[in-house]
Amino acid sequence: MLGEVCEQEFHLMETALGKINMVGTPAGRFQATLAVIRKSLSFLSDHLLEHPLASAEEEIGYGKVLLPKFYAWYIYQQEWYALLSALPVATPKKVRAFWLDELRTVSRFPSRYALHHAYFKMGGTELDEVLFVRGAEVTDSSLVPEIPEYDPIFPTSCGYLFAKFRAYEMLCAAIVEILAGTPQLVHAPASARKRSREMRWTGDAINLVELGFGIYDTRQLNDGNASLTEIFEWMEEVLHIRIGRPARRFEELEGRKKISPTDYLDRMRHGINLRIDKKNTYDPEAEEEKRRRKEKRAQVAARIKKARGGDEGKKG
Repeated sequence: MLGEVCEQEFHLMETALGKINMVGTPAGRFQATLAVIRKSLSFLSDHLLEHPLASAEEEIGYGKVLLPKFYAWYIYQQEWYALLSALPVATPKKVRAFWLDELRTVSRFPSRYALHHAYFKMGGTELDEVLFVRGAEVTDSSLVPEIPEYDPIFPTSCGYLFAKFRAYEMLCAAIVEILAGTPQLVHAPASARKRSREMRWTGDAINLVELGFGIYDTRQLNDGNASLTEIFEWMEEVLHIRIGRPARRFEELEGRKKISPTDYLDRMRHGINLRIDKKNTYDPEAEEEKRRRKEKRAQVAARIKKARGGDEGKKG
């Protein structure tokens, strides 16, 4: 029962985090993600108050797997924001060196708790009652990790440690992904950085439906192998808008009575043709203005050339 509740809440949390990570500034995203994670952690706490853990087995499952799965995101977001805040304003070479150094630091963390990390990676179970049950008798104190930043939300300190193992694995994966490409500069030239402002579709979603079917029917993506569903999901993700199911939206296009089923594409075509016509239309006043500007540039160039010729004559 607890496992099902946690899985449902975890799915909701990940979905919310995915939406936050597509918009806003790093600081804004950081605050928003922590709010989402805290909400889920609060939900778990309230659930446990209403449905207390009834056995050592449930306590082990909660402290070893369920809670660390959530809390790993909390640790990851804090560490990741700290890294982004420390990212140097420097050359690509120095930025890459920064990420390599941080990768080494993050990768070294498990070695401080070699015994517990081995137990974590191998999925050990023989020490579960010692490591994850509150108040269990411990004959060997070396089995209980001493963690200065241990959070009391966990039944035992080892549960927190498992959450940190998960979080640092996520950090390593994120840094490796950055190093696999070209590390982005904090203040790079416009041509070298990603677009700073998110582009969002603010028109009617039905217009994107026309575009989606047009792209699909003319086989423009992935050598014509992209499905309608993939195209719709791609547009939703990139343009941050909910379009809906292709089949149902096509029925809306098909059922139009007052306007054309391809009204938006028709308006696009009309707008492009107007732009071409405007460019090709002869405008006497505009042509005269272009001629005057051309003559003025020629006169300026002639004066510069004459002045340079005089200076060279004096030198000779």
